Amino acid sequence: MKAVIDMDNQSAVGYIDVYEDGDEWKKIQGCEVCPLETKKKCCHDCYSSLPNGDCEVHEKGKPFNCIVAPSIKMCITHCSLEYQCVKGTNIGKIRRVKDLLNVFITP
Repeated sequence: MKAVIDMDNQSAVGYIDVYEDGDEWKKIQGCEVCPLETKKKCCHDCYSSLPNGDCEVHEKGKPFNCIVAPSIKMCITHCSLEYQCVKGTNIGKIRRVKDLLNVFITP
């Protein structure tokens, strides 16, 4: 699996080769929809997270793990990340990180 990263915003905007060779998944919903309490859950063990939910290394650059996690193949019930398949046998289907592993929805 390969991550497609927006270097300006330091975030994963998609993934390639997730469920089959050559498939492409584009992020359609990101962390911006999560309330502060939920964002804190994601960073609770990060050495850079602050009590207000901000990350002190945003100015300098996030660690790679913070950019690609949580990934499309994880199941985290409080996560709002969503990806839509734009190439491959699952084209058009949506993978929500909050759903069980390998569960897809059709819009």
